[in-house]
Amino acid sequence: MNRRSRYDRGRESSQGAAHRIASFAFAMLLVAMLASAAVIARSPSTARAQVATPITASVTPDTAVMYVAIDLDTTSAQYQKATELLQRMGVDSSIEDLAGQATSGMSGGNTVDATQMEALLGGEAGIAFFNFSAMSALSGAAAASGFGESPIATPAAGSSEPSVAVIISAPDPDAAFTAAESALQQNATNQGATVSEETYEGVKIETLPADETTGTTGSALARVGDFVVIGTTAADIHPVIDTEAGRTPPLSDSADFKKVSAELRSEWIAFGHVNGSELASQLNDTASTSGVDLSTVQMAQLESETGFVVWADDPGFRIDAITLPAAAGAAPVAANFAETIPGKIPSDALFFTGGADLGKTGVLDAIFLSVLSSMTGSVGTVATPDPSMSPQEIAQAQFDQLEAMLGFNVKTDFIDQMVGEWGLAVWGVDEQALAGDTSGVRFLLVSDAQNPSTVADATSKLSLLIQAGLAGQGTVTTKQVGQDTIQVLTIDTGSGAAPQTLEYGVVNGQFIISYNDAISDYLNGVDASLTDNPTYQAALSELPAEHNGVVYVDAAQVVTIVQAAIASLSAGFSTPDASEKCAEYSTQAAAQDAYDADPATNWELDQDFDGEVCEDYFNPAAAATASPTASQYSAVKAFASVTYEKDGMSGFSALLLIQG
Repeated sequence: MNRRSRYDRGRESSQGAAHRIASFAFAMLLVAMLASAAVIARSPSTARAQVATPITASVTPDTAVMYVAIDLDTTSAQYQKATELLQRMGVDSSIEDLAGQATSGMSGGNTVDATQMEALLGGEAGIAFFNFSAMSALSGAAAASGFGESPIATPAAGSSEPSVAVIISAPDPDAAFTAAESALQQNATNQGATVSEETYEGVKIETLPADETTGTTGSALARVGDFVVIGTTAADIHPVIDTEAGRTPPLSDSADFKKVSAELRSEWIAFGHVNGSELASQLNDTASTSGVDLSTVQMAQLESETGFVVWADDPGFRIDAITLPAAAGAAPVAANFAETIPGKIPSDALFFTGGADLGKTGVLDAIFLSVLSSMTGSVGTVATPDPSMSPQEIAQAQFDQLEAMLGFNVKTDFIDQMVGEWGLAVWGVDEQALAGDTSGVRFLLVSDAQNPSTVADATSKLSLLIQAGLAGQGTVTTKQVGQDTIQVLTIDTGSGAAPQTLEYGVVNGQFIISYNDAISDYLNGVDASLTDNPTYQAALSELPAEHNGVVYVDAAQVVTIVQAAIASLSAGFSTPDASEKCAEYSTQAAAQDAYDADPATNWELDQDFDGEVCEDYFNPAAAATASPTASQYSAVKAFASVTYEKDGMSGFSALLLIQG
């Protein structure tokens, strides 16, 4: 027996598992980016050739709240380009490999083997979300991302069960259905369950019940015309059957669907559509039955229709989206402008986002209502709201109630004053910050103010409330910056650690929040700004030059920081491979021979269970000086996106920049 072969195989197996996990995580990142683009309503970089209507849209009802089509033709140019990008990143998987890995997660733990998967590929898959409950997780993730405006304030979903159907169009429908049916029966056998059958409008539906002991969801399967349709329950398949039979209008015939499709790129890996009017309607119904507060939801904006595509390009993976002109009552789309804040922050900024008219996004409304309610002990709700009041009117009434306590109106005297350009940046984040030393971290939020004196007055009054809420845990003082006075919030963190300092106020007509004196860099100038950063330049040059908002993440920094954190965590839990039993052998090779001959008796020689014994005992210097290997994802440089206005529509274009 070759002494190294078993260890090598074990090491390759573990590395392969790590790569598969990383690959699947990256696939989920793309899905998250896709979902964010859909919900926050943005659009493509330029007008594209009209998208060929996805075939699965012809059997998706036009009432679906969200629809996503995925290209399953793994021989297409898009798949080849996507696989090239993954390999450039260092991911040892093709797109079809990722598709196979994703099937188990999508099926709630049920599996599809390679032969069955092959029969399902070659065409297209459509995922139809029929209700708000199915969308709630996606909208919550998008709102939490912070990438621009989010029209949904992530209220809890209603009591209805999520309803989703996966519609597969394969080159050979008979083979595809046979494969899916075989997989269903195989999972039933594995679970010791029985597949039941029922008929809906002449179509047979086979169902495998959920298995609560293993956490596996149920599965339902039907052949609907030339399509294979999969759901969690039989009811999930009913809408597709009705649409295929002509009893329900298909999404492909929707005027809004056709209009957004005309603005999108013709070749894609994934294409989607969000039915804003249906989503808003279901959201209202959910709120009326569950009592969810919709006061901070931008309902008029939510009612707009959005289309989006995910595609592979030479610079990296892209997302483009388009949203039709907002419904009556929604704020108009901000005009494109040339931002100035990136030219005033350091070139090594880890994160930057900016745009126009922060006060109109609804983000500050939600933050202040939540924070002020917790500080004052008042929920801030309207006791008997008029049923005709809009969510925004209800929010204003809540702010009016708080005005008597605060001495100013947070909405009109502060939030609504945030007009013009705004930006938020973070820099100085490193391994020390992850370890708890945040002295080098800088945070900056700056926004133009419509009436600086009004904002300054409101800020001073708000400081009185903050001082009272600190309860001796910190202080609020003032500091002179040129001709302006700002507030300095100092919080004692205890345990001998340095106090945390936050500065806020109006300087030079702008409202500024600064952590660790970030305001000095912003006001005094930096040697090299973000706009001088070659990676920032490369990413933004691939996106529309005229825009009204931007997001930039230095992915290379993120990868380095995460890698260091993982290495530190691993070191904290690692076991030195230096058993006292190693002393019984003259060399590591001798110890390895003994272990390979009888691993059960000599298991103590392999303290870290990697198949190679006594590494740290015979070579302690190498162990002490070992350093982490180069990052697998060093080719991933940045994520950048811009938003913009085009003919009254909201535009979004994003790029995951992959170089190397």
